[in-house]
Amino acid sequence: MLKRSSSAYSAIGNRDENQDAYWCGESISSREELGFVVADGMGGGRDGRWAAQTATRIIADALHTQPASAATQSAAERLRLAIARANADIHAHATHTGQPDELKGGQVGCALAAGVLNQNTLTIAHVGDVRVYLWRRGRLQALTRDHSWTVAAGEEADWGGAMRHVLLRAVGPEPQVEPDVCEHPIEPGDVVVACTDGVWSALPAAQMEWLIARTPPKSLARRLVEAAHERDAGDNATALVIALRKEDLSTRYLGVAAVVVALLIALIVLIGARANNLLGSPGLPPAHSGASQFAPSSDGFVQGSAPDGAAATTPPAPELRLNAPLPQPTATLAVVPVATVCSEKDFNYSQERCAYAMSEFTRQQAIYVSWDPPSAQLRLVETMRRGYTARPRTMLPEQTRGYIRLDASAFGGLRPNTSYIVRLHFVGLASPAEIRFKVVR
Repeated sequence: MLKRSSSAYSAIGNRDENQDAYWCGESISSREELGFVVADGMGGGRDGRWAAQTATRIIADALHTQPASAATQSAAERLRLAIARANADIHAHATHTGQPDELKGGQVGCALAAGVLNQNTLTIAHVGDVRVYLWRRGRLQALTRDHSWTVAAGEEADWGGAMRHVLLRAVGPEPQVEPDVCEHPIEPGDVVVACTDGVWSALPAAQMEWLIARTPPKSLARRLVEAAHERDAGDNATALVIALRKEDLSTRYLGVAAVVVALLIALIVLIGARANNLLGSPGLPPAHSGASQFAPSSDGFVQGSAPDGAAATTPPAPELRLNAPLPQPTATLAVVPVATVCSEKDFNYSQERCAYAMSEFTRQQAIYVSWDPPSAQLRLVETMRRGYTARPRTMLPEQTRGYIRLDASAFGGLRPNTSYIVRLHFVGLASPAEIRFKVVR
């Protein structure tokens, strides 16, 4: 049985925004299945970041939730269907909703690679120039072939010139897209690396092999991105790493044996205590013959009060029950966090200036939305213009504690005399927090 460890890292480089997105997680229905996505927004479109995040969210939902209808589908079929849904959603949003005129015609899109890793097989589907590599016994092998002008023309992928990054296939620009799908057997010791062109265009294969061989899996993704930006920081760079090793079954069996021994000791102590109660203990007062005034509470502790006129005594210890259900953890959040909105200048100066409700701003390059308590984990962000009938834009937020920065592109541009709405969806809560603001000039 293979044991997996994964890491991912993304950096903006010398760009105005990071248009990369990624996800890695297990399927709800099968912990033996691990899915991943890495997407790179098309730099020529203003909504490249939105396209990458939308595609990542749709594919992640499909691989993570895996509905009952997917039980009979192969990993390749599920990947094809998920990419088709992402392509349809991005294309429809770019061509038929209220996008700026220069975006109409389907010029919004992204390149991506997605995969499903089972116990012995890696299934990959990719569109564009996000690459997936397999490192095995010191050698690095590319598992994908770029859908780019240079590769189609028969040139090497590192060939320079204006056509170097022109994609022949991407998710979003066309009504339909056909991903390349392949399967590869995996072995203990293998390392799978998915990365955007900000990584592979800057790092030669020999340097990637050297880094993979000498870096622990948990820090490998960050090291690859940092090494790429040390050579060329001109683009966003994202890497996702999955390392495979054979599970040490002896450790598992030792853990099981320890649990069995602990249960046997507890059983022996319980039997001895009951025998002692039945035979009686010299020097101890007789047990109270009436009904006990103490009852176990919901948190497992014993609580209560002594009878009237009697001194309080130490309550009896609760009985040890084998196979008793474990207490369920309580939710960390009981109510929707309170959200505030703030201009970038005020947020950097003092968060106390941020407003809880409707706020008016002059035209801003970005706003900050914060929430209390800051420990609430943000799952999804929706943005929209107030009174606008189109579907809201959705994005996967960068992991920050208590706040998120939203630039103008998150709203399709911030227009004067226009009101906007931001909805924050938090993990474990059904209702979102909503905040509104208006650009007055």
